[in-house]
Order: sequence, then C-alpha cells, then structure tokens
Amino acid sequence: MLGAAQHRLGSCKETLKTLTGAERILSQTGDDPDPKNMAFTAMTLHKLGRFEEARAALEPLRPLCKEERFAEDEEAQAVLAEAEELIGGKNE
Repeated sequence: MLGAAQHRLGSCKETLKTLTGAERILSQTGDDPDPKNMAFTAMTLHKLGRFEEARAALEPLRPLCKEERFAEDEEAQAVLAEAEELIGGKNE
C-alpha cells in the first residue's frame, strides 16, 4: 500500500494526498472505506501535529473494525492498535 509506505518514510504531505485520493475513489465507486487507509490517515495527521483532526479521523475506524468483515482481519486490527497507541489510547 503506497500510503502506508509513504507514512513509514515520513512523507506526510504525500501520504495524505495518496490516502485522500484513495478514499475519494472508494466513495465514488460506492465501495466501503478501507480501515488501513483510515488508520494511516489518522497517524499521518498526528505526525503533522494536527492532533484533533487525528483523533477525529480515528473515531469512525473503531466501530468499522468491530464489524464482522474486519473483526478478524489481522492487518486492520494491527493498524487500528498502532493508531490508537500513537494517538492516545483505545476508547471502548
């Protein structure tokens, strides 16, 4: 995933551009949001010092990852945990 690689390399502006574009395409095609995109968007916003936006971006990810289709998706659960650790913990 390009956005994840950009995030890991610290290319924050490029990461947001990539992930925003990917989510726009998903939305236009009627596809569901991608939890990995959402997590990396939240983590990138946090790295940019946009802490409130990062927390807000993380909020819809939590219930999405509890849905049956993602509840056992190890990658989705791992990036959710990583984002929660970075951004400020898990909300139950």
